[in-house]
Amino acid sequence: MDLTDIAIKKLQPKEKAYKVYDNSGTGLYVWVKTNGGKYFKQKYTFQKRPYDIQIGSVKKVSLKEARRQAGENLVNVEKGINPVEQKRLEKQERKQQVLNTFKAIGTQFFEEKFKLETAESTWKKIIPYFDNVVFPKIGNKPIDDLVGNDIYVVTLGIAKTGARDSAKRVARMCGRIFQYAVALGVAKMNVANGIATQLPAPIEGNFKSLTKPDEFGQLLKAIDGFDPTYQQSYVALQLLAYIFPRGGDLRFMKWAEVDTKAGTWTYKVSKLKSKTKKETMDYVCFLPTQASALIESMRPLTGNTEYVFHSDYSRGTTPVVSDSSMRDILVSIGYKEVHDLHGFRASARTICDEELGFPSDQLEVALTHKNPTDKHGGAYARTEFLKQRRVMAQSWADYIDGLRV
Repeated sequence: MDLTDIAIKKLQPKEKAYKVYDNSGTGLYVWVKTNGGKYFKQKYTFQKRPYDIQIGSVKKVSLKEARRQAGENLVNVEKGINPVEQKRLEKQERKQQVLNTFKAIGTQFFEEKFKLETAESTWKKIIPYFDNVVFPKIGNKPIDDLVGNDIYVVTLGIAKTGARDSAKRVARMCGRIFQYAVALGVAKMNVANGIATQLPAPIEGNFKSLTKPDEFGQLLKAIDGFDPTYQQSYVALQLLAYIFPRGGDLRFMKWAEVDTKAGTWTYKVSKLKSKTKKETMDYVCFLPTQASALIESMRPLTGNTEYVFHSDYSRGTTPVVSDSSMRDILVSIGYKEVHDLHGFRASARTICDEELGFPSDQLEVALTHKNPTDKHGGAYARTEFLKQRRVMAQSWADYIDGLRV
């Protein structure tokens, strides 16, 4: 039969399925099922054995395309390639490609290589970006199907939130994942190479911060008046004001590190390294009574977990509150443009110096910076100004409580 699109459309189902061959001489035919379904198939012989291969539904494959595929199959037969076997291998390969998603390979890279070579304080800053942003957007795609624009778009989105430096880190980490994938043979090339250089450069300058006592007091009163949805984020934001640690260190505060009776929080500072060794150093943060009370208010909620700010809503590798949940409070109370999370440190540094008169070296150590006077030859920060910093911690907390009035 001289098949045409119109002739195929007119074919009607019968009591039994039947075939209508094309006169192209390729063995192509239309198989009409009893339920009305119509499919292009091809009959051919390979090594003296008859085979049938399905090309596709007439709804999805045109007659022209079916004839082209049928002709290509016969060419492969002449080359000694069985089209049925080739299709099976291609299907199996594609199935494996689908299993090799960007998320699967990225997670494997983190677990088998990156985490083994990196301190927790380092990897916990980058991996959550993948769990919370990157993987939800492109993680389910086969890694070899991704193109550079996929990486650029998702990392540019991070940069547009203001986290430009983090966006570049994520882009570079994507490059490392692709290098790993190429080594495994599941990706042909590193499509993330060079993406970081195309992202906006970090904005130079200081963090947004309120450094005048009356303005800082107004901020504290606004936070006090906020009715938070999640207590963890609210308490964490209050603690940023009282003890001014880095946000990442605070979010990962562990119950085992805290002694509220002694008024101490002893932890590994993410950015404080010894001069002679690469390990992260211990640091003692003194807790004023107000901070101890806030931490204890979390015990009924998270006391049975590892982290003080444990959150069941976290999508990251570690179930803790996110920076964004604390930042949302600043947005809600209208302080997004004038004060950010890191700004609490600048506020404390400036006001403690100008209003309370604490020495610069004690303030720098309290901020987990290296002691500018270096009196102890690079000794661990936990040994520096212990008595003085305990007094300063309580004095600062009492002072800012006075600003709330």
